[in-house]
Amino acid sequence: MRLQHSRRCVCPDLTPIASMARVEGACVTTAPDAHLCAKCGDGACDAGENDCNCPGDCGGSRP
Repeated sequence: MRLQHSRRCVCPDLTPIASMARVEGACVTTAPDAHLCAKCGDGACDAGENDCNCPGDCGGSRP
């Protein structure tokens, strides 16, 4: 997982996902001008992924 500070996606072989966290029950963006490069969609909840930015891997649904 890498954090990219750009609106341009540069994630070879990875998926760009929003940097998000659950705060007081709601999903919030933690770094609005950045995205994470992760393996979202591979069935495993990996580093940087959570139920807000990768619900398919990490369970839950994004409100």
